Amino acid sequence: MAKKKNTRSKKKETLNMPVILTILAICVIIIVAVAFTIGSKDDGADTDETIAATDSDTSDIEDANEPSDTEIDVNEVTDTSDDETETPPETYDTDEDTTFEDTTADYSETDEPEYTVGTDVETKTDSSGDVTIIYPTIVTPEKSEIDSELINSEIKDYMDQKFKYEGISSSDGEYSYQITEVITSVSTDEFVSVVVKGEYYVESSSHPTVFAYTVNCDIESATVLEASELIYDFSKIKELFIDGKFELVEGMDGLLDETNYEDIIIEYRAEYGRYPSVYFTDDGFGMIVELVYTLGGYARFEISYSYVTGYVYCPVN
Repeated sequence: MAKKKNTRSKKKETLNMPVILTILAICVIIIVAVAFTIGSKDDGADTDETIAATDSDTSDIEDANEPSDTEIDVNEVTDTSDDETETPPETYDTDEDTTFEDTTADYSETDEPEYTVGTDVETKTDSSGDVTIIYPTIVTPEKSEIDSELINSEIKDYMDQKFKYEGISSSDGEYSYQITEVITSVSTDEFVSVVVKGEYYVESSSHPTVFAYTVNCDIESATVLEASELIYDFSKIKELFIDGKFELVEGMDGLLDETNYEDIIIEYRAEYGRYPSVYFTDDGFGMIVELVYTLGGYARFEISYSYVTGYVYCPVN
């Protein structure tokens, strides 16, 4: 009985070993499977992170290259540039305005006289004739130190005397006298020179008389100056004229073919107080000489200041 009992026990132990081994194998398989699964998930996570990073970088590049984003960046840069350049133009404009004001002030003080030259026209009619005179006038701003009223009075008296000197109002028959043009040849703070042109006709005369003379006025002293006060050495002026240094600027065509410089000026003599009318320009000195009607009535000649320095008054420095 005892032997039988031992045999069953051995059989029982023999039968349990395969089961145990099977269980162990299953456990090993399960452990390996779990480990593989875990390893696969880790690799997948790394791969996903890499893919996500790649996608993110690619997305950033695409976003940076999109036209809409680029336009916004350009506008932002342009706006910033505008903001940065707003201040410099304001500073430049301020400097420019200041310079302009200073330049204007300098110019008005050095090149432009305080006054302007205007005209005043008067017409007179009597039983025998008509008279029309255009008077040059000095026009000044308010509170000016220039006595324009006195100057204009002196100019008017001077020109009225010129009219009376012709003596046409006392001649027999009808007459007409008119100033046709006044030309300001130069004007400075101290001096003004004007050329006056006109003509008159007397009924008993066979032709009208054309004439020209000048009005030269000292602004500071409010006086009209005669040629004798403006020419310092008339003999030198005559020499220059006869030598042909003066240029004909107004006169009959072919005048110098009909006459010559010496004959034109021969009647003017300082010792007898006979001077031609004189005037001044920005560039030089001029004379008006009287001529017979067939030679045009008068002619104007001019010469550069460089030739007559010391011989005549020069209003232009």
